[in-house]
Amino acid sequence: MIKVLSIAGSDPSSGAGIQIDIKTFQALGAFGMAIPAALTVQNSRGVSGVYPVSHNILSEQLVTLFGDIKPDAVKTGMLFSKQNVEAVSAVVRKFDQESCDRSGAQVKLGENVAPTRSTGFAQE
Repeated sequence: MIKVLSIAGSDPSSGAGIQIDIKTFQALGAFGMAIPAALTVQNSRGVSGVYPVSHNILSEQLVTLFGDIKPDAVKTGMLFSKQNVEAVSAVVRKFDQESCDRSGAQVKLGENVAPTRSTGFAQE
């Protein structure tokens, strides 16, 4: 079974973020895993707050997970901050290099792996 990791925001109403990613992965027959990069205060009618997960905690969780279960694919959503983008990028690149050295597999980082400011949610 393919293993897919989502790194994104957490939506407690399960309409978006890592919760909907897990549901989607399962519907497609994949084993879904999730690491929250941001926590939202919300319900089905709206968002009243967004809070980052520390880049140090995010990095530690990624390293810990990759040390045990190696995902076949990584999907990102709201990473929230430049520091979180950098933490995810660093760990994925390290994992990519180790995977390539062993198997020839390759992880492709898209050109859009950068913080955005268009909605005002990204914090530097």
